Amino acid sequence: MFTKTLAIVDVETTGMYGLRDRIIEIGIVRVEKGKVVRTYKTLINPQTRLSPFIERLTGISSRELETAPLFSEVTETLVTLFDGALFVAHNARFDYSFIKTEFKRAGIPFSAPTLCTVRLSRRLYPEHKSHGLEAIIERFQLPAKRHHRAYDDAYSVWQFLKHAHKTLPGDHFATVTQTLLANSFGGNPQLKAQIETLPETYGVYIFYDKNSVPLFVGKSSNVQDRLMSHFSTDYGSDKRRTMMRRVARIDAVPTAGLLGSLLTELALMRKLSPVYNRKPRKINNYYVVSKKENARGLLQLYTRTCKRLVGLDFESLYGIYTSKRALEEGTGRLEKHLKKPDSKDTKLYNAAFIVAFVQHKQFRPWLYRKPVEIRERDQEAGLFERFIIDKWSIVGHFRNEESREVNESFDPDVYRILERFLRPKK
Repeated sequence: MFTKTLAIVDVETTGMYGLRDRIIEIGIVRVEKGKVVRTYKTLINPQTRLSPFIERLTGISSRELETAPLFSEVTETLVTLFDGALFVAHNARFDYSFIKTEFKRAGIPFSAPTLCTVRLSRRLYPEHKSHGLEAIIERFQLPAKRHHRAYDDAYSVWQFLKHAHKTLPGDHFATVTQTLLANSFGGNPQLKAQIETLPETYGVYIFYDKNSVPLFVGKSSNVQDRLMSHFSTDYGSDKRRTMMRRVARIDAVPTAGLLGSLLTELALMRKLSPVYNRKPRKINNYYVVSKKENARGLLQLYTRTCKRLVGLDFESLYGIYTSKRALEEGTGRLEKHLKKPDSKDTKLYNAAFIVAFVQHKQFRPWLYRKPVEIRERDQEAGLFERFIIDKWSIVGHFRNEESREVNESFDPDVYRILERFLRPKK
């Protein structure tokens, strides 16, 4: 391996998603013929503020980054560091996706063969469960300064490579490394060629076997990168490995943004019933539980059954259940907090009822007086989507101004997607 030129890379970022988040620090150790010939480290101005979590994790502050260069201002240096080198990183798909995306923003194509040292550690030391960088540093007593700083982590990866090369018997290190490089893409070449034509945008992908049986539906903020990751990972459950061996064809549906990908994934899972996705239950009836006053003025829960969820009042709605057992459990959570009503203490009982009702109800009230419109746009892919939402239901959907079919009845799964999407960001 050390006959190859290596660019050992680590990046610190504003978050986990390459298309949305940005690099804030880069560290690179360039190795030629087994010797470090050049090192590089720099902060990067992400043109956005860091979250308190990232500041605590890295020790980097937003103020420090204000005077740092933009990624586009260091691309010339980076191109020389990566030139002709094997891209080496701990969890390489993460670092590679961020570097590639930042180059793309700067209008520069980027591609490099990769080696993931997480995968390498798993192959070299299968007796160990943990293969995170901190665990490796502690296990082999490697010199390390600051964790979650780009250059220090990149240099720790170099120390790990030297240690493994020096201490493992015979040519085991070289053999395993060459095997990983030869099989960095675990699928057949035709699949790889197909994946390379797929969009590097939000979207949904579908795996099929050789008989066109749908195997799995998934979503990603970068479909191409996610699929490469699927086929470049040699660890996981037996079930997952079995699935990946069966994949013969891949379809993808690009979307304009996150909400579109979440809703498309749900729709395709229901339509296709893929072998390896969780199977949706067939629902014959819904049990809809709401609050209302009885003849004595006491609040109580009222249950009705229906086949379609329409005309719901979210102020009074307590929960929606698909089985009698779930119904009993849901209503029981409220009832155990209430004492037997006393006709003389109607106000006191109703007040206690409201407290328990709000605490245990399934669904948030709809807080908007009018329908809400959500717009998502991917200018590069030429996609624009609009979603019209009213009382937690999609009542209108337009893709590039073409109207799409919608089911205006309330859907608890769609509610969960919308509730998370519309939840105020902390």
